[in-house]
Formats: sequence, structure tokens, C-alpha cells
Amino acid sequence: KRRNIAITPGGTIFFIVGNSVDLITISNFKQKQKKRTVFITSRVHTGETPSSFVCEGMMKYLLGKLFNHTRNSEEALVLRDNFVFKFVPMLNPDGVINGAYRCSLSGCDLNRVWHKVDKLSHPEIYGTRKAVFETN
Repeated sequence: KRRNIAITPGGTIFFIVGNSVDLITISNFKQKQKKRTVFITSRVHTGETPSSFVCEGMMKYLLGKLFNHTRNSEEALVLRDNFVFKFVPMLNPDGVINGAYRCSLSGCDLNRVWHKVDKLSHPEIYGTRKAVFETN
């Protein structure tokens, strides 16, 4: 039985007000061919709790039997063999933790600044964009 799972936590993108924005990578790194990257973010707004459950479900599915959450399906094995999955489970931890419903602690709706990001005002998006552009 193949157990081709690799998880690389500790890929913190950056810290904001002491709360980290974590980057979790799941793939089969024993496969040496070039793989496309699937980048998934969630929880940019406090009220988006369903996105946290969707993100968690995707990670559990990809991890399969390793954590006994789902059976280690052939599909999950193929996905890990052919793709690198990068998850940012909570894109706006400061806003979520402090109850800012639509914005970060800088007062910005982070969904509206991807095209014109400022490193000091939007470090969450700046770090995530940098991580996206550094893949593939």
C-alpha cells in the first residue's frame, strides 16, 4: 500500500500582530516530475466559517488514512502524485480573531486589494501573492 504523503507545515508566510498566516503543503514529494500547484485560501472574512470547513475537508481527503478521517482513496493518491496543494487555512487571522467582520486590522477588505497590494497595509495578501508567484 502506498503512503505517498508529505505535509510541510511551518511554511508560515508572515506574522501580523503576532498571529501567523500559515501555509500548508500536501503532495507526494517522492514523485520527481514537475507538478502543477493548486493554491487554496480560506477565511478572509470573519463570517466565512463554511470556507474553513471546506478547506479542512479538502486537506483531510488529500491526507487520507494518515489521520483516519477518510479512506485513502485511489483518487487522493493520484492527486498527490500529480499536484502540489498549498493551503492558507486562514488568510486574515487578525481580522477573524478580533471580530472585524469584513476587513483586516488595517481597515481594508482584503478581497479588494489583490490587484494593488501594499506590503505594510496588506501584509496578508502581499505574503500570499508572493507565495503564489513563487510556485511553478
